[in-house]
Amino acid sequence: MKFLLRTFGEIALLDSDEHQIAFPKKALLIIAYLLANDNKSVSRTSMARFLWGEGDLANSLTNLRKLVSRIKSRQSDLNIELLTFDDTGIHLADGSIASDIVSMSVSPAKNPAEHLASLTERAQLKFLERANCQTRAFIDWREGARRRHLTALKETLHAAVKLPVASGDIALIKEAALLLFEAEPQDEATHRILLKAFDAEGGVEQLKRIFARRKDLVSPWSAALAAWPSAPTPAVPTHSTAVSEQDAATQPILRIPRLALLPPDNDSPDGAASMIVSSLIEDITLGFCALHSLRVIAPYSATQISRQTDDQTALSERYDINYVLETQLSGPDDDLSLFTRLISLPGSEILWAERFNFATLDLARNKHEISRQIVLAAAAEVERHEMARAHFEDNPLAYRQYLVGQQYLHRLPLPNMRRAREELKAALSESVDFAPALSSVART
Repeated sequence: MKFLLRTFGEIALLDSDEHQIAFPKKALLIIAYLLANDNKSVSRTSMARFLWGEGDLANSLTNLRKLVSRIKSRQSDLNIELLTFDDTGIHLADGSIASDIVSMSVSPAKNPAEHLASLTERAQLKFLERANCQTRAFIDWREGARRRHLTALKETLHAAVKLPVASGDIALIKEAALLLFEAEPQDEATHRILLKAFDAEGGVEQLKRIFARRKDLVSPWSAALAAWPSAPTPAVPTHSTAVSEQDAATQPILRIPRLALLPPDNDSPDGAASMIVSSLIEDITLGFCALHSLRVIAPYSATQISRQTDDQTALSERYDINYVLETQLSGPDDDLSLFTRLISLPGSEILWAERFNFATLDLARNKHEISRQIVLAAAAEVERHEMARAHFEDNPLAYRQYLVGQQYLHRLPLPNMRRAREELKAALSESVDFAPALSSVART
């Protein structure tokens, strides 16, 4: 069986059906290191320092020996051999695994459009974004790999625009150029490609408006966010001890949630309203881009997602999306409404929904205010949901007892109420400040 190593987003080992296979995460980092560097082997000492830092080499080598033992055991369970080991080195088995790592040996001139599509899709996610390793050697190596991917994207884009461009590839070129513009906003070559791509669709004025709106929006968003209530920052103890590099490697990685803003479903024949709503979606996208609490996937990718019929769980795993903001324009011409709803994935839980009636609003005049309201409301719900999720994940036993208590709490007979109280008290014994259990106990 052929296996695939996915490195963009969350690192994972996939089988031929793209199902995730359980495998030690640090073993996958070793494989990614060897594939990205086009190496077949690495010394044990170098890899110990790479994964656990320069602090205590003896302890790092001990950790590596334990990891090697787990790798051998797992490979035996799966009847595969991805890595082999000897007394001094770690070796990648020939032809054992494929990956999504960009090969610098691939020439973009062979099929630049196809190669550009592949690179652009990967650029939506960061290379090893959630890897739980924080040694200086690992971080420096990962940043170098990301720069190489950006260079490959730039070279392939330049090769693609030198050839005759099919009408269906213009959106792809715009998407790749916008990604490069986000990474290197001062690059003049990228500016020229953007102008050429927008000009091909008669959209130079649209491009100018996008940049003008971006400039106008950053200041209002910053002011609004500064005024937004936030939790106080805990004071740092004066005599706190510094976290060593090895201890830092065991700390969880804070993830920034990813949101897909899907293009509006349009049930209305009103063309003017549709154009204004499309402009509204652009304003909402720019508003989200000004925030640092979440990341919005690019419009081209959001359009591709909206055309797929996969279930929400499959979409969440494939594109590494945590939230979806859906929009729909519907109603007769004299009573148009825009429906918006924020959905959490993969559970498909609706966190927020709102309806804007255009009969009572001057959409063209108030669309900036509407977009600001949608962005701030959605961002607040995402922040609240992320905080609640982190609270539950930090107290899994308390959360389990709380759910059992909730199951009995919704049944009115007295024995069920007593059982609910017992389960909720058990939750509080696991975590005395577990707020959901405290509020539910008050009902018993």
